[in-house]
Parts: sequence; C-alpha cells; structure tokens
Amino acid sequence: MEEESKNVSENSAEGTAKDTDWRALYEQEHSAFAAYRREADDRAEQAEKRRLYEGLLRRAGIEERRIGTVLRAADLDGVRLRAGKLDDEAGLLRQIRREWGDFIPGWERAETPPAGGPAVTRESILRTRDTAERQQLIARNHELFGF
Repeated sequence: MEEESKNVSENSAEGTAKDTDWRALYEQEHSAFAAYRREADDRAEQAEKRRLYEGLLRRAGIEERRIGTVLRAADLDGVRLRAGKLDDEAGLLRQIRREWGDFIPGWERAETPPAGGPAVTRESILRTRDTAERQQLIARNHELFGF
C-alpha cells in the first residue's frame, strides 16, 4: 500500500512538473506572438503614414523627383493617423511648404518681419555690411531703389 501511494505521489509530481513546463512554454510562445503582431501592426502603420504623406507632398507641389528624398529625410514619428487619414493635414501641409519649399517650383518662402519691428528703409539696407545680405535685402525691397 505504501508503495502505491508513493507511485501516485511521484506521478502527480511528474504531472505538475510537465504541466508547469507546458504552461511556461505556452506563455513564452504567446508573448513572442504578441510582440510579432505589434511589430507587424507598427510596420503596416508606418507604411500607411508614408503612403499618405507622399500624397500630401504631391498636393503641396513638391517636384516628383524630390519626393523620395523628402520622404527619407522626413520624420514621420510625429505624424498621427486618425480613421485612415493624416491628423491635421492642413498643419502638415503648411509645415511641408515651410520646410521643403525649396523643392516646390515657383514657391517663394514668405519671410515675415518681426511683429512691431522697425520697417526696412533704404538707409538701413545700405548700412548693412554683409554684401550678400545687402543684395538680398535690395532684391526683396527693390521698390525702395526705383526698380
């Protein structure tokens, strides 16, 4: 009788060990699969952001040959998706034109003077010591010089 109870307790101990091994393996595989799914979802989201941002670059007027360059340099981590669309498209469009305006044919950046700052005069332009800066100021304010 003692021997039978010893066998039963050994079998239940073996069963518990096998059950624990199985549970640990299951948990490990389950967490690995969950990590894989998160990674796949992140890749899909990044691809969707990239596709939508590329369309936005085209709408902004970026030259077709420059779009790949801009996409490689753009930081899409700050771009958010909402219901399959880019969140705040108007703001992103302004940002694209501000940052990548050099790649838009015929686009000139509007440089706003500081609010309440002194107006540019002919004399202030002529007092500018840097030749390149002076030429830019003359070109921007050519009406002060009669041409």
